Amino acid sequence: MAAWKLAPALACGNTCVLKPAETTSVTAMHLAEILAEADLPDGVVNIVTGFGDTGAAIVNHPDINKLAFTGSTEVGKMIAKSVAGTRKKLTLELGAKRPTSFVKTPRSTKRSKASSRAFISNQGHVCCAGSRLFVQESIVEPVIRRLRNRLSVLRVGDPLDKNTDIGAINSREQLEKIRAMVASGKKRAPSCSSPRCKLPSKGYFYAPSFSPG
Repeated sequence: MAAWKLAPALACGNTCVLKPAETTSVTAMHLAEILAEADLPDGVVNIVTGFGDTGAAIVNHPDINKLAFTGSTEVGKMIAKSVAGTRKKLTLELGAKRPTSFVKTPRSTKRSKASSRAFISNQGHVCCAGSRLFVQESIVEPVIRRLRNRLSVLRVGDPLDKNTDIGAINSREQLEKIRAMVASGKKRAPSCSSPRCKLPSKGYFYAPSFSPG
């Protein structure tokens, strides 16, 4: 996420401050190593780690001209209030999920494999994950059947293993949130599907799930 937002800003001659989420700081520091190896001048990209108070300090700093935030709607609202009435420009990307539409065509039911990849990629930690499906009523059953079959063969495990389809959740807090959302989904739609699969004993893992409804 950070890399593609940094690239156009740097190309236009800006210096940047990157503040990763507190649960994803390691990847940001690897990015810092790559930028150093590329001989990017000191101070062009500045990576600052920390919790919410660190982010607030960046948002409220008088030398910041443009803010780009990806995260929760709640925090996005707080940032919008903070910059209201200032000259700071703001772009918000607040956890929306992009729906995938299925209409009846000769290949419509065969798209299930691609759609499953859209919502399991990076364990669903993708702001544009296709985690909602809009399916034409006449093909609902074959699409659901293919999705169930696809989820039943996915491999959950070490994210560094190239044969793994679904890696670890990035924190216990996020894992508990997923469990709560699936439990809520099962109350609304008892047909919620979560295939039986062996999960690693160490780390935060959750089997892929979906709920027709």
